[in-house]
Amino acid sequence: MRYLLRLLIPVAVLSVAAAACGDDSDDADATTTEAEATDEDASRGDDDAVAVFCEKNDELVAVRGQVYGEPFTESPEEIEALLAEAAVLQEELDALVPEEIREPHELHQAEFVAPIDTLTEEMGWDPFAAINSPEAAAIFADPDINAATEELMAFMIDNCGMEPLPGA
Repeated sequence: MRYLLRLLIPVAVLSVAAAACGDDSDDADATTTEAEATDEDASRGDDDAVAVFCEKNDELVAVRGQVYGEPFTESPEEIEALLAEAAVLQEELDALVPEEIREPHELHQAEFVAPIDTLTEEMGWDPFAAINSPEAAAIFADPDINAATEELMAFMIDNCGMEPLPGA
């Protein structure tokens, strides 16, 4: 189930630019010092963006975990409210996706997360029934979705402290 939950997480991460290594001595020329400062500012900005993204993703994971994680004890009304909350968090997260991983993120969201949420609604807000349906099985088996998921997971592992999946 932990693997399924991670697949249901719409993941995306900003890549962190490496800070420029440079001479900090007073005799460094002004052009180099200015370039280094610009690189360091950009890296700091990337680090801040990654932190914001990771925090937002953690919020979304917590909400989606209540929906699709065991023990499946929430009422239909609670599931509906949680998925509404997840939709708001998803929009906020979508705004943080870097261009370099936008394509796999959008594919994962459109072809995996949204259809599973729709199945949940169609099945009376029953996430257990939704993720165990033949329709969900087809989604889980799609090689394009799996490739996008793996790419997004790699970013999360590298940048947000997500643990690799068992056996990965």
